[in-house]
This record gives sequence, C-alpha cells and structure tokens, in this order.
Amino acid sequence: MEVAAERGEYAQWKAGLARIAAVMAQPEVHEAIESPKMPFGLKRQLLEDRLRGLDPMAVNLALFMVSRGKAALAPKVAEEYGALLNQKEGIAPAEVVSAVPLDEAGTARVAAYLSEMTGKKVVLSARVDPEIIGGIIARVGDRLIDGSVRNRLIELKKVLNA
Repeated sequence: MEVAAERGEYAQWKAGLARIAAVMAQPEVHEAIESPKMPFGLKRQLLEDRLRGLDPMAVNLALFMVSRGKAALAPKVAEEYGALLNQKEGIAPAEVVSAVPLDEAGTARVAAYLSEMTGKKVVLSARVDPEIIGGIIARVGDRLIDGSVRNRLIELKKVLNA
C-alpha cells in the first residue's frame, strides 16, 4: 500500500495483485511453484513469463512469496489490499440478498440507503435467494440488516408462542 501511495498507483497495484493471485492459482503454475523438486530459477522464469508487463516491484513481491513458501497467500494479499484501498477511499462493499432480482432503481435505492446509514459510498454485490420469501438482507462490513419476510415470520412466531 505504501508503494502504491508513493507512486499514486492504487488501481494498478490492485490489478497487479489480482493478476498475481490469478496466475498463482493456475493449476500448472501452482503445482510448479509448490514443488520442492523444482529449482527456484525455473520458478522465477515461470513467474516472470506469466507476469510479463507487470510492475517489476509487483513481480518481486510474487517471487518473494514463492521463495518463502507463501505463494498460497497471494489471494489473501490481493483481498486485503482491496479492503485497505476501499477503506482509504471511503468505500464499503455490501452484499444484498433478495428474493427476486433487483432492478436498477431498486439497486440504487438500496445503495443510497446503505450509504446514508454507513456514511460511505456503498458498492453492492447482489444475489437472489427465494428462501427469504420477500424483502432484503444486507451485509455491510460487520453489520447485518435483515428485512426479509422470512425473518419477520420467525419473529412473529416467537411472539405468538410466548
């Protein structure tokens, strides 16, 4: 993050880390870099070939992870960098579950509501789960907002059984 800040290359580093994670996840690359029988020089060549065009400092990071036996952490590094970048930019990712697909207007209303609630720009990822019957369930960070019909029915059942 510090290197990206010094250079003003936040987006490039995000893309670079995602590319490193994707390359290291390729079965043939993963098998090669995890093999104790393969010399580091061949691992270096493989990664440099697959990461051609990427910032040399990012390639060095990938090589460092491989040399330390930490290549499996590449996806986590990319994910954590993304989280730090979101935090720096005041962006809060949110997962929204609805019983039916949300249209553009519905998505915009939910994003506006969550943005107002969190004080951050909210970026939604939506999925559909008919099991919730109606309404939505939203998760922003460690906050969970359950406005589903299923949840309301469960709460009503508790009240009626009491």
